[in-house]
Amino acid sequence: MSLTVRGEPPTTSRAAPHPAGTLHVVQFSGGIGSWAAAMRVAEEHGTDNLILLAADTKAEDPDLWRFVADAGAHFGVEPVIVADGRTPWQVFADQRFVGNSRIAPCSVHLKQKPCRRWLTEHADPDRTVLYVGIDWSEQPTRELVGTAAPGACHRAGLVPVGRSLPVVRAALSQ
Repeated sequence: MSLTVRGEPPTTSRAAPHPAGTLHVVQFSGGIGSWAAAMRVAEEHGTDNLILLAADTKAEDPDLWRFVADAGAHFGVEPVIVADGRTPWQVFADQRFVGNSRIAPCSVHLKQKPCRRWLTEHADPDRTVLYVGIDWSEQPTRELVGTAAPGACHRAGLVPVGRSLPVVRAALSQ
């Protein structure tokens, strides 16, 4: 994945492969949880039908995109980057509401809707498993996972014990 001069990813609309089997889509935030979920999926199912689906909110640190690119190279897949095109501050202005820890219009408009659009256009719900890498502290998020793409199979993969940042760094450096 090549990054722009500012360290941002290009938005891609790459279609999903047309697998004979199941398509494995990891909602890839660029955090440790989604990386661990992708690692577990790759170990269990291989990478031929693996999609790392990331949403660009136009507000991430460039190092996040370096990590997404490194993870894609590690798994041998080009991450799919979707974007609404707005920043969180533009969403706040459009919604006339500043998001907070309880209500997150940015997550809905900048992550969930663009990812859902890609899933609707490129993934058959009958042959797609959607993975979300969350840990024990994200129980409210875990309860909402099934609402993201109705009809598709969902798995909220907890970060397994022993998959810590040093393990991630070691795996990526191989």
